[in-house]
Amino acid sequence: MANFSTLTPFEKTAQCPKCGSTEVVADAKVIDRGQANIPMEICMATYLKPEALLFKGQQESKVSAWVCTACGYLELYADSPATLKVLKASAFVTAKPPEPFSP
Repeated sequence: MANFSTLTPFEKTAQCPKCGSTEVVADAKVIDRGQANIPMEICMATYLKPEALLFKGQQESKVSAWVCTACGYLELYADSPATLKVLKASAFVTAKPPEPFSP
């Protein structure tokens, strides 16, 4: 098991961060349908050389979801986040956390 500081909100509390329910499905796979309706797991990617025309150095990770079956809240996580690391510090963006959702 990962150390506590790297756990997702769902893993830390075993509760939905939106409604507080413990009816949570862990590690659900996110499926898309491609050509000929063939199911495929969704991936995300980063690039070592995003400015390059070719050979950008794509790094991929499949994506899994944690889903609250009580309210439908969903969080997506990279299955292999270490594979998405980029070499340039300029590729990292400091983002503000999103505003809390209230219905």
